[in-house]
Amino acid sequence: MSRACTSWMLLIASLLLMTSESSGQDLSKPDYPVIFIHGLTSNADKAWCDLRKYLVGQGWTWGETPTYEPDDGDVIGMAENPDADFYTMNMSDWRAEFPSQNLTLSEQGGQVAAVINRVLEVTGKEKVILVGHSMGGLAARNYIQGFAELEGQTIAYARNVATLITVNTPHNGAELAAVCGTLLLCSLVKLNSSSTAVYELVPGSAALDQLNGTAAETLPEDISYYSLIDGGIVILPFFQYGDGIVWSHSQDLGNIDGVEKLNHVAINLDVKASVDQVRDCFYTALGITHLCVTKLPAVWSHILHAIGVANISGGTQQESAQVSFTATPDPVQAGQRVHYTVHVTNPGSASLSDVELSVLLPDHIDGLYDYDVEADCLGSGTGYCSAGETLQWELGTLAAGESRVVSYALEVYRLAPAGAVLHSRATVSASGTGDKTTTSEVRVVAEPGLSVSVAADRERAAPGELVTYTVAYGNAGTEAVSGVELWVSLPAGARFVAASGGGRLEGSNVVWELASLMAGESGQRALLIRAGAASSLSVIRNGSVRLHHGDRVVGSARIGLVTAATPVNLVFETNTVTAQPSGQVSYTVHVTNPEAADLTNVKLSVLLPDHIDGLYDYEVGADCLGSGTGYCSAGETLQWELGTIAAGESRVVSYALDVYRQAPAGIVLHSRATISATEVSDMTASSAVMLVADQPPGPRIDRVRPEPVVGSAVPQRFTVYGSGFDSGSSVSLYDLRTAEVFTDRPVSSASSSQIVINPIFTVSEAVWAVEVTDAAGTPSGFYLFDVVAPDTDQPPETDGFDYVTGDRDALTAANDGDGWYVAQAFGEANDDYEGKYHLGEDWNAESGGNTDCGRAVFASSAGSVVYAGHAGDDWGNVLILRHQMKDGSHVETLYGHLNTLFYTAGTAVNRGDIVGTIGDADGLYSCHLHLEVRQPDNPFWGQPGPGYAYDTTGWVAPSEFIDAHRPVGVKVESVMSEQPESFALGQNYPNPFNPVTTIPYEVAQAGPVTLTVYDVLGRQVLTLVDAYHMPGRYAVRFDARSLPSGPYLYRLQAGSYTETRPLMLLK
Repeated sequence: MSRACTSWMLLIASLLLMTSESSGQDLSKPDYPVIFIHGLTSNADKAWCDLRKYLVGQGWTWGETPTYEPDDGDVIGMAENPDADFYTMNMSDWRAEFPSQNLTLSEQGGQVAAVINRVLEVTGKEKVILVGHSMGGLAARNYIQGFAELEGQTIAYARNVATLITVNTPHNGAELAAVCGTLLLCSLVKLNSSSTAVYELVPGSAALDQLNGTAAETLPEDISYYSLIDGGIVILPFFQYGDGIVWSHSQDLGNIDGVEKLNHVAINLDVKASVDQVRDCFYTALGITHLCVTKLPAVWSHILHAIGVANISGGTQQESAQVSFTATPDPVQAGQRVHYTVHVTNPGSASLSDVELSVLLPDHIDGLYDYDVEADCLGSGTGYCSAGETLQWELGTLAAGESRVVSYALEVYRLAPAGAVLHSRATVSASGTGDKTTTSEVRVVAEPGLSVSVAADRERAAPGELVTYTVAYGNAGTEAVSGVELWVSLPAGARFVAASGGGRLEGSNVVWELASLMAGESGQRALLIRAGAASSLSVIRNGSVRLHHGDRVVGSARIGLVTAATPVNLVFETNTVTAQPSGQVSYTVHVTNPEAADLTNVKLSVLLPDHIDGLYDYEVGADCLGSGTGYCSAGETLQWELGTIAAGESRVVSYALDVYRQAPAGIVLHSRATISATEVSDMTASSAVMLVADQPPGPRIDRVRPEPVVGSAVPQRFTVYGSGFDSGSSVSLYDLRTAEVFTDRPVSSASSSQIVINPIFTVSEAVWAVEVTDAAGTPSGFYLFDVVAPDTDQPPETDGFDYVTGDRDALTAANDGDGWYVAQAFGEANDDYEGKYHLGEDWNAESGGNTDCGRAVFASSAGSVVYAGHAGDDWGNVLILRHQMKDGSHVETLYGHLNTLFYTAGTAVNRGDIVGTIGDADGLYSCHLHLEVRQPDNPFWGQPGPGYAYDTTGWVAPSEFIDAHRPVGVKVESVMSEQPESFALGQNYPNPFNPVTTIPYEVAQAGPVTLTVYDVLGRQVLTLVDAYHMPGRYAVRFDARSLPSGPYLYRLQAGSYTETRPLMLLK
């Protein structure tokens, strides 16, 4: 290696390590991760390959090649290694015909910002060191000076750069760019004279003037700056050969006004003294130009020959070997094999010697197969490699024009997640030539044929404006797929309005249960949302669309919503978000001037939607543009001249539209309102109303609970939810594994929207189907669900705790007329047991004696049965449930002195399931229930225990525990003890409400009661009450803070009694 090239490489390394302490290695490591940025016409491998090899050889960890991918809105190609010391980043267009020339300097700076954020997220560091080669230095400056842009949004500098090193960077522009359109030289080096990047490199361009004209104010003073300057070789009288044909003066950041106040050092590399030095560097692959470190590409020597410069290399440079990479299948499923083929070719006229092929294996693999026997795994001495290791072939000599083919196969790990990408990299090297690298990316999918995409009706929306998304999905496979769900994660700040095709809101997601997709089937769903508030700048709020099959994501897409604040407030509202053909929709437009000055020449224009048949109740001052009348048809524009609107004043305009009677269901009526005024930018808002058809007659199943069902050898509660159920409906079950049919299952309770049965399912894994048939004989069609084997080691997560006897929602421990009381409290000393403390609560009926014998005992919460059996003379029958809390911890509830047990060990139960009946411990006591709540430190965990003890560690008071863990959002109270004469559902109060209201109701007869909330489309939103009630007056507290504003319905179902009332949530 020549002295000039050695000093160059070590100079860069020393600059990175000025503040680092020696770690005992040949080259100590930096305090911050280093990001190397390539320049024009280059990429990370061209610019930094040999420096990368050198640093890795010195013990540094390479974090690979992060690249911002605009289509994904994310950084890809980067190792998730928190110990990485350096990265060689690519611009997103490095694979283009004219690489790294299609982005503005600001856009390049935005991609640098995205990579920095990802590097800091992975490494946990506070800052990075940036090394920008050629134009890469200008990209770095755009970020730190605050001019970076990403997806149209300005990215502020986050004070996360410690050092900036620019190498051969044209800070004042490149002369070659100014004359590029007239020289053959530009096309030879793949410079596109009309590209954005070349245009912005012209000295005096707007982009450079922005950087340099504001340098004194925008270059941060807490960064250390270094300019590495290459004097180059004079090849034409008006510019010099440096890197990118840049004057030495332009490479010095210190020549920019304002830099003198900064911590800046200019370093002259001075490697122009002789052509011999250039030749030496060239032959050792360590030349003075492109930093491979820094390799002079063969094409540059041809360029110099073409313009009459002496032969730098003393002969024609041997061409490097070419490498190509193919992989099949792509995409691949977990557990399948991917077959790779690598072609290595010598395109030159002379032989290549010492040819080596290296392949970096991807993550998520579980086996290497069918590889050539001469392969060697670097570092292991064997041919077997694991994920992240390098497989190498010694190919020897490759004659001119000769090709070699290497193949191998990788087995994808069976639990590899859908959406994972298998990143592989193949590199070929030979004596006297530069390395050539190619990559392969294979995506892991759960089902090969499922896909999803999304489109919006606009790119930009005002705060409060309605936006319509159309989500398309399809199954391009050859087989039907069942159990498919479509999920849309709403953009931040957006609010759900409506969805077609049965979409429902679950938290911040809108979910469609697509059930089965036949081979070749496709479809789409529409979603209406309302844009959230915006700051003073435009804000991009991202969401996502996901297609689920079982527990795996098999397709995804991003959705984005751009909102912007404006000087005029415009709100566009309708009286409904859904309508039917032949219906009418009323529109109201609110125009407000929030400024301190009047608005003049104010005009309001409304573009009418398609599929309308009439315009009514509009303001008389309206004018239909182009017709001279106030009557407009579909697709025309209605306009109001509002004149002057004073500061703080509002105007309201209203009108109504008839929907065309033959308009198809599923389409959306899009309207757009635009407000304009003198010296104010136009403001636009939109409205969307979805057309829905009447629901066809007959029953429909929306879901079942629990799902999946945990198998059990005893009856368990199973609820079918849907619509169109009637008093004569019957339920049939089908075990698809055994082909058994169980028709007309006994119904324990029913309403028009849910049916409860208590079947026995198999305890082994199986697929079942349920079907509801109404009294007229109309079937709902099959709904498929899974039955899984019970798992007592991992009980189901609790959904809150209730009392376990009588009216479980209104019960208290006192003898106060609710039918039950605690006869012996927790922790009470009992002389009959030597003064030991009671470890639970004894619950008795207020009616006294043995009147509670045989009364139902309910599960306090969802859980798994860990003990069920006769526990001895003092106990009688005992059942113990284990529950999983929200934080992952476990508790147990014990039910003692039972007469009958309804469950066996190993089965699962839901909150409110009847687990047994009250007994008398085989005649030892009067009838009562002994209830305990236990913690994992209990010495009798999973076993009945003594009932009394001097030490109560591991037990807690049941009533206190239940009161502290009631179901979230619902609280039912018995407000009076006297028995009502009839059932009744009262109006909620307050109404409208935000966000809490109370719903009163009266129960005349003992029995199951449900109180359910629906949206205006008739879809079930929430079940407030689902419990057995004694006669009395009740009130339920409804907390709706998780729901969007709007009208809702609530329905009471008690036996044959049903009543529905409306309520209004206003936030």
